[in-house]
Amino acid sequence: MNASAVFKLNGSVLDNARISKAVLERGNSRPDKLVLEVFDAENGAFAVSAGDSAEFWSDGVRRFCGFVSKSPRTLSALSHGVEIVAESPWGELEQIVYQQLWNSAETLSGEVVLSPVMRSKVVLGQNSAGEKIGVAQQVRDILEYAISCGAALQVGTIDVSAEMILDEAKDLSCAEALLRVLKWTPNCAVFFDYSVSGNPKLNVLSRANLPVAEVDAGANFVKSVSVASRPDLKVESVSIKYERVHTQNEFSWLTVEDDVYPPNSSGAAKNALVMSVELAGLKQSCQIHEIKCRTIQINSLDWWKDKLPDLADYEDLNLLSSSRESRLSRELEEGTIMSSMGFAAETDLIKGTFEYTGENGSYIRKTVSIRTVATNAVTGTYSVWTTQRESEPRPQGLAQAIYESACDMQYEADITMLERRASDFIGKKILLLNADSGWESIKIPVVSVSEDIMKSTLRVKCGPPKHLYPDNIAELFRINRQRKSPDDFLTRADGKVATASVRISGLSAGRDTSLESSQYSRLVVEDEKTESGIDLDSRSLGENKKAGFRELHFCYEGKLAVAKFLMTEPEIDEIHE
Repeated sequence: MNASAVFKLNGSVLDNARISKAVLERGNSRPDKLVLEVFDAENGAFAVSAGDSAEFWSDGVRRFCGFVSKSPRTLSALSHGVEIVAESPWGELEQIVYQQLWNSAETLSGEVVLSPVMRSKVVLGQNSAGEKIGVAQQVRDILEYAISCGAALQVGTIDVSAEMILDEAKDLSCAEALLRVLKWTPNCAVFFDYSVSGNPKLNVLSRANLPVAEVDAGANFVKSVSVASRPDLKVESVSIKYERVHTQNEFSWLTVEDDVYPPNSSGAAKNALVMSVELAGLKQSCQIHEIKCRTIQINSLDWWKDKLPDLADYEDLNLLSSSRESRLSRELEEGTIMSSMGFAAETDLIKGTFEYTGENGSYIRKTVSIRTVATNAVTGTYSVWTTQRESEPRPQGLAQAIYESACDMQYEADITMLERRASDFIGKKILLLNADSGWESIKIPVVSVSEDIMKSTLRVKCGPPKHLYPDNIAELFRINRQRKSPDDFLTRADGKVATASVRISGLSAGRDTSLESSQYSRLVVEDEKTESGIDLDSRSLGENKKAGFRELHFCYEGKLAVAKFLMTEPEIDEIHE
């Protein structure tokens, strides 16, 4: 064993003399494991429990850190020991259910109020505002959520630029969610960097951006090399058929858009990857609106008579003045004006002051107000389309991204070396030197490494990661089958679920007529039975004269009495004086 190797348990250094086995296994998009066998001379004195922290250091650099997942004890006639199995923080990703922030609609006092809630029913490929995001953003969101729940890791380099399709799922662990997202970029590498301070960083790199590690096949430290080509995994073309079902009222129709890469290639060929991807379609409802409008003429007595039929029969009806608040020329008499019609509409207050003689001879001055809807619309029938759901946008360049990750010839390699570390190769591509002439130009991504620290041997396996990249072309064709298109991809942001009902808003025809004031220059009060009455004609008083109740003193039944009389101010009659 390397003399610089240091193993720590809960921060305490273990005695290397008591360690009989030390194996570090690292892989792509799966838990890394450190397996130690520790001799326990006193059978039970060595204490270790699940959840304890474990670290491996070499040459002053941390090569692994994680937590004990199990620690079975072994007992024989010759020895007592404890096997310690520690896993990387990937195991914590498997223990945390991924949840997303959604808006939940609540009705309070007649108003719809949106309040944030966490849901384990998720839509992958979408942020909290309901906007589409790519693979890199979705991976980062999953990792940041796991960290917020206590996962002991940091977000490292996320270098995958592919788009993805909205994918609805529920009750996924963070690890499951990551693998589900990364299937759209199957040739990427996901690995931990333990050398950083604090929690290890999880990196996600595309195959094109993996650094290269050269291995001289003829060197003394290389024990064996085997390479096998996998032409069966090479994809000739990718064709993604985006299907949408659109609805307008009771009519539905299908649209299909084909995204093909390389351009002009045929999907009807051997090893051509063809996917049918369902996207949410447009939902619209058509409302037919019939409206009737009429020109407003506030200076026309005939227009007023039509509006005020109770006054129309007075022959001496006279319009003294008129006014209105709106400048729009017409009145909405029937129907509703929607904003989508392109017309202006507003409430209007119209006033008119009239003078006329009542049925009993009273002379009346009356002010009338009409509250109505003014508009610039014209009478007609109008169609208004109401959108309940927009079409889900189509990803750009997805066919190309899948093709570029699967078009190259795939290789599998198995290399055994001496005196080499797992960290030298994980997250890299291996370029073989001084090997078979057919292998010299290929760069094979590392999928897993197993380092026997006690024996100073390292086994490196290269090729596509089988948990992301299928083991045969038939499985690759199935990567889209488990995807579920979301029922309504906008619900996460607005809390609304598309239904058959449509909310109509606008100004509807209506009129409210009210009497503001009435003045009488002559008031006649009559009793129909006795034909008796009172005739109060203010015009008989003359100009600038007022009549009112006044007190008069007079003699009544031999006594001084007081009474009130309706009369004008007494004046001296100079003519008869």
